[in-house]
Amino acid sequence: MFLVGAVFFSMWYFLSLYLQNVLGYSALRAGTAFVPMAIMIIVGAQASSRLLPLVDVRPLLMTGTLLAAVGFAWMSRIDPHASYWGRVFGPGCIIALALGVLFTPLATAATAGVPTHQAGLASGVLNTSRQVGGSLGLAILATVATDRTAALAGLGQQAALSGGYARAFELATVVCLLAFAASLAVPPIRRRLISP
Repeated sequence: MFLVGAVFFSMWYFLSLYLQNVLGYSALRAGTAFVPMAIMIIVGAQASSRLLPLVDVRPLLMTGTLLAAVGFAWMSRIDPHASYWGRVFGPGCIIALALGVLFTPLATAATAGVPTHQAGLASGVLNTSRQVGGSLGLAILATVATDRTAALAGLGQQAALSGGYARAFELATVVCLLAFAASLAVPPIRRRLISP
């Protein structure tokens, strides 16, 4: 959850800046551009909650983190001349789908095997991990993006900005791959939930 929070919080931040500062969207138009992604989060969460009784938690975590890595790698291809439909819509929807897929198995993994009287504590630790990961991830990725933007300043403002945002998305891809590796360490949980 720490790694997931680190990249997903940052995606909305950098994508908002890219849409407004590089593509010239108004705040309203940028917000509207996120509607399909919000729908994909719902789709992913619904699919994940229906699949969880049929498969173990680990495959859902692996699928979600790999989907996110693919989406961020694709998103890192943004440039000043890209269009919403060509470079933002597709990867944004994949990343949002991945986020939805990850919600249920992460909560299940965090609370499985926890005594009932400690379930609130386990859930609190999960949510804290997400918040701390998001804060730290945004700080690190923003620093990387700012450094890259400064290095590309000679190319013009829009090229430098999109280069910085692209670098942040590249690093987010690596973080998603780390999350994939971490998901391999999650013990089988579905069998423990189903067995008496």
